[in-house]
Amino acid sequence: NVYHDYCYQWYWICSTILGIKKCNFVNIPIYMQMKLVINQVFDTPVLFEEDYPKVEEPAVVERKNQMSRDKTKECNLILEDTYQISYKQIPKEKQSLYTIKVSRYNPQISGRHYSQSFVQKIMDVVNKLDKDTTINLYATTNPQNTLHIARCAFTMANRGNIAHLVIFQQSASQGRHFENMGIKIY
Repeated sequence: NVYHDYCYQWYWICSTILGIKKCNFVNIPIYMQMKLVINQVFDTPVLFEEDYPKVEEPAVVERKNQMSRDKTKECNLILEDTYQISYKQIPKEKQSLYTIKVSRYNPQISGRHYSQSFVQKIMDVVNKLDKDTTINLYATTNPQNTLHIARCAFTMANRGNIAHLVIFQQSASQGRHFENMGIKIY
């Protein structure tokens, strides 16, 4: 029960050199889960579906700073799943950007759940962004939702409208703010 915050090369060596074809995504940072899925490093991510019961409540989309949308090709995408995210938790220098929050967070339904409607709403939002957009991603998604989001919304093989995907890691302390520097996935 440890947090597996290893470098990408370590996972790549395990998969390519050592021939390990499966990886358990639990306790791996969200940015690394996304990178591993997008780059198809492992044949099979290990997730037990019974650990993520399906829920089909509608996901909610909220937009902020729409006026800045026309001024830049950069936007924030907040994915609120297992924990609530406030706008104050994202880095100050990114707070004025056009921001889209997709939320499945519901305090009445505790635990980690898989939601196809949440994944679909994220796909819809990403597909409607302008061509060559840079996405700053802030997420509190569980591994099952992260897997499907990465596969369906961000694995486009250079055919999508996203120029760059930058994922910001949430700190474990200090109000759970997101780090000032993101990790560029592509």
